Amino acid sequence: MLVNGGTAGTFVLSFPHKNWADFEDQPGVKPYRDMLKEAFGQAEADSIVDRLDRSIEKQTSDIIQFRPDLSYLPSK
Repeated sequence: MLVNGGTAGTFVLSFPHKNWADFEDQPGVKPYRDMLKEAFGQAEADSIVDRLDRSIEKQTSDIIQFRPDLSYLPSK
């Protein structure tokens, strides 16, 4: 939860990435829904996902660090 700035009740979930290619889906990583289903069963997994979906008012994605190696900088 943000403690300084932002809209009240704003929560931040951050996923670090080593490089731009790391943003792609990882074939060796089990999807979140499958992990929930394995741990809690289908009905409870569906309930958890539904409660999360209903609790999210707005979702945005941002890259928070300028990376010149990943950027196109037109010549002047």
